[in-house]
Amino acid sequence: RGLGFKIAILCEQCTPKYINSCPVINNHAYDINRRIVLAMRLLGVGVNGIKKFCAFMCLPNPIFQSFYDKIVSTISIATAAVREKSMKNAAAKEKE
Repeated sequence: RGLGFKIAILCEQCTPKYINSCPVINNHAYDINRRIVLAMRLLGVGVNGIKKFCAFMCLPNPIFQSFYDKIVSTISIATAAVREKSMKNAAAKEKE
């Protein structure tokens, strides 16, 4: 699952316990995967750059192109909402 992982704690007398390495979003996507896409996009790096970075750092293969595209779309929607609200606030302040 990209850069996220689960730590399994196993004991013969206990039930297994699993701990996520980072928060999980909507019970299916690790937060770290979204964060690395956002950070690399801010640096002007795409999915191939993320793969190279992870290879240089001896990290697992990060994400697939299709998941990268979904994250970029989500980021685009979120930034559009923030932009719209910011513009409305700026316009309201100018009217005052």
